[in-house]
Amino acid sequence: MTVLYVQHDYAVFGFGETRQAAIAMAAQWLKDANGKQGCSVEYAESLLVAAPKTGQMTLYETPEVFPAEAENWGGEELLDWYHDIC
Repeated sequence: MTVLYVQHDYAVFGFGETRQAAIAMAAQWLKDANGKQGCSVEYAESLLVAAPKTGQMTLYETPEVFPAEAENWGGEELLDWYHDIC
């Protein structure tokens, strides 16, 4: 299974085999409330919504396993992969 931390309809900011792994990865890329890159896991988790509108953060899940080469993809490519398999 793969969990993606996504800015809805834009790009993937984190991914992992669990919800916590995806959120932790996203926290490294997101900006905090002061605009500095990198934020706490708690802050990244607080941005998540269940029914996102464009631009809001959410989690996507798929039973598919990420391909090894996905480690080198950008956020938009990761989102394209998700849409292709779902």
